[in-house]
Amino acid sequence: MKLSLRAKATLLTSALVVATLAAVGVAAHREIESGRLGLLQQRQDTATTSIAAQVGAGLERRVARLETAAARIGATAIDDPARVRRALRDLSQAAAGFESVRYLPASADLADPAAARTAESRRSDTLSASRPLRTTISRPTAADNGRAAQVTVAAPVRDRAGHLLGMLAGSLNLDRSDVSGPIAAAATSHPSGTRIEVATTGPSPIVVMHPDRSRVLARAASVDAGSGADAGTITARSAIRGTDWEVRMTAPAGDVLTGIAAAQRQLWATLFASALLLCCLGAWAMQRPLRPLQTLSATMREARRAPEANGTVPADIAVDPDDERGALAREFETLHAELQAHRNELGALRAASPLALQRQAATLRSITEAIPAIVVVVDAEGRYRFVNSAFEHWYGTPRERIIGCTLPQVLGLLEYEKTREWSDRALAGETVHFERRYQHADGIQNLAISYIPLLLDNGQADGFVGVSQDITHHRQEQGRLRQLAQRDGLTGLVNRAGFEEHLERCLDDGEGDGLALLYIDLDHFKPVNDEFGHPVGDRVLQDFAARLREAVRPTDVSARLGGDEFAVVLKGVRDLANANRVADKIVAAARAPFEVDGKTLHIGASVGVAFGIQPGTGWRDLVSHADTLLYEAKKAGRGQRASALH
Repeated sequence: MKLSLRAKATLLTSALVVATLAAVGVAAHREIESGRLGLLQQRQDTATTSIAAQVGAGLERRVARLETAAARIGATAIDDPARVRRALRDLSQAAAGFESVRYLPASADLADPAAARTAESRRSDTLSASRPLRTTISRPTAADNGRAAQVTVAAPVRDRAGHLLGMLAGSLNLDRSDVSGPIAAAATSHPSGTRIEVATTGPSPIVVMHPDRSRVLARAASVDAGSGADAGTITARSAIRGTDWEVRMTAPAGDVLTGIAAAQRQLWATLFASALLLCCLGAWAMQRPLRPLQTLSATMREARRAPEANGTVPADIAVDPDDERGALAREFETLHAELQAHRNELGALRAASPLALQRQAATLRSITEAIPAIVVVVDAEGRYRFVNSAFEHWYGTPRERIIGCTLPQVLGLLEYEKTREWSDRALAGETVHFERRYQHADGIQNLAISYIPLLLDNGQADGFVGVSQDITHHRQEQGRLRQLAQRDGLTGLVNRAGFEEHLERCLDDGEGDGLALLYIDLDHFKPVNDEFGHPVGDRVLQDFAARLREAVRPTDVSARLGGDEFAVVLKGVRDLANANRVADKIVAAARAPFEVDGKTLHIGASVGVAFGIQPGTGWRDLVSHADTLLYEAKKAGRGQRASALH
């Protein structure tokens, strides 16, 4: 379908509007999603940080009390357990906030058997082999009531000289409201479905605090995998100072994602409406500047239908000297006047010798229509004076619309610039021959073109005759014969001649830096030929060729150089490691068993990998380097590769 200039301008404007709004929409679409998810993540991070600070503050207050009591006991310089118990009763602040407080002497001789048992049961959690130098908190265990977790806080007791006397151990129930209270309060203040808990860190985390007491001391779920908006949850974590615990908050992202999707739908609806409105405004705005061109086009069509008309264009588009539309209209009037003058001259000539002109024209038409070639006549000004029907068929344009037009007007500026050298030489009096390839409606076609100058009696060129012959079939046959000459008849791979031509062409195209050559030799192939015969050996070669094609890219060239020698040319390789990976695939493919006529055969392959062609060297140097590396691979034990930069 042929579109008018107005339709093309409207479509182009609409495409620009849609592309711009689509780019804005994509950016806004992503910003909506990242912004809302980021805000929810920030809120959860703030909440977990606050909860961790509150829980940590409660634990730190108890640790401070216990350390103060330990310091007072150490100041008395007593090591009698009875006196220590009396000191503990006097230190009421030490017991505040703990279920019980015990003194565990550093010596093995403990006055209180119960204390000894307690010390032994807690030793792994509180006392190290080198005696702890600071207050520690044990791993959570079940409380006596079995409904909560408890920990033992142990503070070292030292005398005035700094020697360790023992430990002051306090049992703390984590179900106390001033310890686990922030967890319960957060659980009630956040939406349903939000999971809040305190868990230990490390490879086997357990739950320390949880609104649901049945979850306490159970194995904590992993938060590293399966979290995030894509998994339907948003997770925040915050460490509790002074412990190896952390606060975890996991909230469902479903409501947020639903809101995001609604906002994104609203965004696209708004952009669609805006695009529709802008396209309509653009179509309306294009009408006024294009209306004079439509009028001029109608005038030109009328002049072509009625050549005797004066070719005058409306005054409203021809009076403004600064307007390109007016300039185009004036050029049309000038061209129409020149054409009319040429028609008048031709009419005068016909009137002077009508029979001679008619005979010459009939002879020229008969000759040019009979030969299977495109024939044109171009004058000294580069304008077409004659074209045959083959030229009309080639360009799909009637000759009436070609006669009088210049070479750039008919060929187009791009094609004219490509062939300008030859047309200028022909207009200078030289006969030229060249070939051109064109993308035609019937496919790619090759033309052999000759420009023969029209020389006057004084030797000057008054134009030239162009003759173009279609040699597409000839070139295709040449290519087919060349391909047959460069193919291995057994495997269908490129043979040595095609392989060498391909390497040379790669260097001519400047692809040496990213070129890798894999030289391949089959291992243990000769025994297969000797034992089972050449037909079986040929089948093995064919099967290996098929595996070789599967191991490389379609753009890579695989070749059989002769016998059991193969090669692969890799183009566009970034580094030697990529070439080595391809070589390893080929070695593995050759190592797999071959099934031929019910026989299972085992061979192998050694590969030499050469990468890159340095300046001043050629493809033969690359081949020689790859062959040397292949020899090294075979010498190292076969069934492997050897590689190096060239």
